Amino acid sequence: MLSVTLEDGTPIAKDAATYTATTNDFTNAGGDGYVELKDVQGTARNLMANDLLAYIQSQRTIMPTTDGRIDDTARADA
Repeated sequence: MLSVTLEDGTPIAKDAATYTATTNDFTNAGGDGYVELKDVQGTARNLMANDLLAYIQSQRTIMPTTDGRIDDTARADA
């Protein structure tokens, strides 16, 4: 990675600070072209699945939605 920015575009300084990041196992292993993550030294404390499970358990009701990328081709109106 050459640089990292916050959502608002603020650059994160290149210093000795430690940052916490979450990714899935696929990209952590270098998938999708993130080969630099494959050799990064760090500590894997929680798998992303554990974070997702904790979030789901903290919700009263889950209302899943789709963003239009997946079509149910078995439906007559699809």
